[in-house]
Amino acid sequence: MKALARKTKAVCFGSLAQRSKLSHDTIGSFLDAVPKSAYKIFDINLRKHFYNREVIEYSLSRCNILKINVNEVDVIRELFGWKEQSEIQICRQMIQDYNLKLVILTKGSIGSYVISLNNTICIYTAVQNSPKKT
Repeated sequence: MKALARKTKAVCFGSLAQRSKLSHDTIGSFLDAVPKSAYKIFDINLRKHFYNREVIEYSLSRCNILKINVNEVDVIRELFGWKEQSEIQICRQMIQDYNLKLVILTKGSIGSYVISLNNTICIYTAVQNSPKKT
């Protein structure tokens, strides 16, 4: 596993896969062996009863890119006490606090945002249906 990790250029992991101590420790060991230059993408993947702040903070400290959706931002807002901040502000707060390169915020049918500390790029989803006449 360590030989594979040393050759890895990108790895994606989530909180759901860290439900057991064994898988949590295995993911941590793999991340320890991945080159510093590799992309370490944390797909936060919050599912009720299968996460806690400790696992989230640990994972944020191990990644350099975070993928999160709007519902998960609401959970983070409550968990971290960032009630007055917008979605974008919360993403930037995590970039700053955890030294992330990027946050990818998905917003369902609206599209996604790619957020860095100083820039935000909005990627809109193409609308398949014709607009309704009013």
